Amino acid sequence: MKRLILIAFSLLVTNCAYSKTISWEETLNQIKENSYELQISQVDIDISKTQIMNARSAYFPTLGVYAYNEYNKNLDNDNHQTTYIGNEIIYGDNIYQNAVSLGLNYNLWDFGIKGDNLKIAKNDNISKQAAYYKSLRDLELNAVELYAKALTQYKEILVKTEILEIQKELYSIKSRLNESGQTDKTKAVSENIKVVELENYLDKLKNEYSKTLKDLAFYSRQEYNEDDTLADFNIEEDGFVPVNNVLKAGVEQNELLNLEQSPEFKIYEAEIEKKNRELLITKKKNLPQFTFSTNYYLYGSDNSSYSHSYDNFGQRGLKFRITTYLPIFDGLKNKSERDKIKLEILRLEIEKEQKLADLTRTFEKISNDASYSKRQLENNKKMLDLVVSNISMLDRLDENKLIDKESYLNEKIKLLNQKMEVQSSQINDYMASYKAGIINKYENEIGNI
Repeated sequence: MKRLILIAFSLLVTNCAYSKTISWEETLNQIKENSYELQISQVDIDISKTQIMNARSAYFPTLGVYAYNEYNKNLDNDNHQTTYIGNEIIYGDNIYQNAVSLGLNYNLWDFGIKGDNLKIAKNDNISKQAAYYKSLRDLELNAVELYAKALTQYKEILVKTEILEIQKELYSIKSRLNESGQTDKTKAVSENIKVVELENYLDKLKNEYSKTLKDLAFYSRQEYNEDDTLADFNIEEDGFVPVNNVLKAGVEQNELLNLEQSPEFKIYEAEIEKKNRELLITKKKNLPQFTFSTNYYLYGSDNSSYSHSYDNFGQRGLKFRITTYLPIFDGLKNKSERDKIKLEILRLEIEKEQKLADLTRTFEKISNDASYSKRQLENNKKMLDLVVSNISMLDRLDENKLIDKESYLNEKIKLLNQKMEVQSSQINDYMASYKAGIINKYENEIGNI
């Protein structure tokens, strides 16, 4: 007997050690901290910042040191004069040459291409920031749906488990009555069928709950088990109060829609502006470009010995050059690039209209749900209070033997089912209010990263 008590105590301690309470606020923070999408988006923002630095580098000259070692061998026996053909020098004699050059290059004028590239990089940064906050908003919307789903299943499992025990007790009562000849066997069989059906439904529900916990664990990267306790959403006496305090008792539809501040709008505006700048750059490539360069040389040479070529290495020279380049014909490559960019801009405009239309539809649906939940908040609270009160009164009647056992059990099953429905409705009401509260939550954050 002592051994059985020790085993039971050990199992109880082990279960308590590994079970924990899961709260919505903590889960949301864990999902935000461990989200793969948010981490990728943050890296994209950092990459875009390096692109801004890269675009700004075009405003500075480039400076480099060059070293030359050259040997020219005349394949004829006779000496010839040195010949210059374009940038190529052909020496008429054997010669060793060495030189060190310090060179500077600077883009004097390109009709604003440098500035356009910088604006493209800045717009890309805005686009990446907007994408980050879009991912953050969508993550919260998905997270509250997933937690609400898990919480609903968890509460239903608790209620159905309690109902199952009551149903088993009803079956036991019917079986005893049948054995004593006070009722027919079909009623006992009917109660048994209800028990089996409820057991099957409960097994199915637990399986679905287990899968929902796995989905939740994937996003939060935490370990969950079916013995954990899921805490309710933050429900106060005056209704649902979402974490961001945007909503207290619902919102009106015109307060939700702010498309021009939405991440989707800013993403497409930035992408379209980038393409417009690319189109300008493509056009400006047909204009002349002016480049300035200068080189300072230290050099030496000798006709017979490599080592002697360093003896007169002290010779010096300074060169300045301004280069102008004007494209005349490129096989219509520039025109095809412009046509391609124009079509890409048109495609982005169509995509923008589609995304904003889809966003408007989503906003309107969330707004309708929030308005409905606003009307249901007080009703559900009153309903839950009444159901809990009725269960309490029913228990007292049973304790005082003022109601027969079968009627008590059947009535309690009805009240527990009502309680479950009201709790499920409350969870949906909170979820609707929360969604409405975060639709424009991050609209003023873009540009602050």
